[in-house]
Amino acid sequence: GRKRRLFTGAARTAVQAQLTHCAWPGCHQPTTRCEIDHRKPWNQHGVTAPGNGDPCCRTHNRFKTHGYTVTRDPNGHWHTYRPDGTEIT
Repeated sequence: GRKRRLFTGAARTAVQAQLTHCAWPGCHQPTTRCEIDHRKPWNQHGVTAPGNGDPCCRTHNRFKTHGYTVTRDPNGHWHTYRPDGTEIT
């Protein structure tokens, strides 16, 4: 929920279990070396819960501050979008 800002313990492990590597297309950094960040940002009332977490390596996690977004569809597939809205495949 909102009690903690950082993904730690079971919440971090649950996000890491969703993938074996960084959520960014083509990146093979293992989730054990990834940062876990909020899909809906904490400062926009995003919760610290596995359903709102993305495992991204340090490099790709920084792209979020430049307009890139990572989403997960209802079927569990990850999608990454450029600032112009086109998907990176």
